[in-house]
Amino acid sequence: MIIDLHMHSTCSDGTFTPTELVREAKASGLTHMALTDHDTVGGVAEAREEALRQGIAFLSGLEISAECQPGTLHILGYGVDETSPPLLERLTAVQRWRDERNPKIVEKLGQLGVALTLPEVEAASGGGLVGRPHFAKVLVDKGYVATRQEAFDRYLAKGRPAYVDKARLSPEESIALIRAAGGVAVLAHPLQLQTPDEATLDAILRALVEAGLQGLECHYRNHTPEDTRRFLALAKRYGLLVTGGSDFHGTNRPGIRLGVGEGELKVPGECWESLTNALRRSALQSATGGEAPAHRPQERPPTREAEARRSALQSAISKDNRRPHQSALRRGRYSKAGLWYALTKCVAGRAALLVQRGPFSSPSPASIVVEGLLELERQGVWNCAAYVIMPDHFHAVVELREGSLPRAMNSLGKFTARRINSMLHRHGALWQPGYYDHCLRGDKALVAYLDYMMNNPVRAGLVERSQEWPFAAIRWDAE
Repeated sequence: MIIDLHMHSTCSDGTFTPTELVREAKASGLTHMALTDHDTVGGVAEAREEALRQGIAFLSGLEISAECQPGTLHILGYGVDETSPPLLERLTAVQRWRDERNPKIVEKLGQLGVALTLPEVEAASGGGLVGRPHFAKVLVDKGYVATRQEAFDRYLAKGRPAYVDKARLSPEESIALIRAAGGVAVLAHPLQLQTPDEATLDAILRALVEAGLQGLECHYRNHTPEDTRRFLALAKRYGLLVTGGSDFHGTNRPGIRLGVGEGELKVPGECWESLTNALRRSALQSATGGEAPAHRPQERPPTREAEARRSALQSAISKDNRRPHQSALRRGRYSKAGLWYALTKCVAGRAALLVQRGPFSSPSPASIVVEGLLELERQGVWNCAAYVIMPDHFHAVVELREGSLPRAMNSLGKFTARRINSMLHRHGALWQPGYYDHCLRGDKALVAYLDYMMNNPVRAGLVERSQEWPFAAIRWDAE
């Protein structure tokens, strides 16, 4: 695993578009990544789609700038629902505050004899959020400074003559927004708090934990081994998840590379595992109306009772997963809008066509299956809450919104068969006739099936942990 959970695109202050950033991540050898643009989730959908094509495991994210004196306090949010109305509403306000600040920076620079215009800065942003790095780029391009760092040192950094502060969300509201959007809230680069002593840092961290903070970025691009040990100890003391990343911005910050930061960064695989486990538990708990624990340091082995339930569930749902499904059993079945269904469809002859050349291949027919599932969601046919694409079949959990399952599955089959056959230069039937459907009545059945489904790649021996399989997701876009 090569993991980087902190990076930025042109949607905030990076120099790569979301698509370019994912491709750069692939070229850098990353297997797992998260996009964490400042105060926006505008690039998440684009990055997710490209990550699927590239075979990189992906998490949605953002980085919220919160109030702090004298240093900087940023809250990373992982696994957030980028369509959450409360989150988008507050981020719009933050972006408005940023827009109100930018003309003031232009005015201050003018008073210092530096002539630039707001349209020039907006052009430098490439259409994304306008921030100080874009002012720095224009200053370099116009010859006022030699480097972007000089632009900050002379004009733009906090305390310098052209610096203008902007309104920010409180740390408490930032954490609450992330968690309400289904995400995990993590304190970014704690060194940038600029606390004078350990006691002050401890007091700030304790207050953030009381506000609902769930993680700490212990592995960072410029941390010394001593810094990392120090923050790991704090994370252990407060029961926080551990994350890490390069804070990659592209050419805006030369010398920082994806996955390795300034050269010594290595984010352990346990960071991804614990983070995705926390997100999965939160999603499952929200389905039953409970509250998921913020952190569980160690997974406990399943009890006999749990194993018995899983065995019975597997028997009831899949019977013999290698037996061809009988299309005659699926004709004219009754389906009803508003109900949840577990769906399984198999490749003809159980040929391993959907994941080519191993689970992290790119491109893959698996991405077309996901595209088909989401296309029917966009059409209002169903809400797709989760999916797992296996080499010779796929599982999905959907809430039917209109029409019938037979019609929806027929549409999905046609949509995917044409594209996959074209990709693989093959002819003939792609899918086995018919499909398996099971109505999930009640939260317990839904949660149990999701647990079973997401562990399918592990049972098949494809990966050691379910989080390592890139063609699976619990989305919870459905209301």
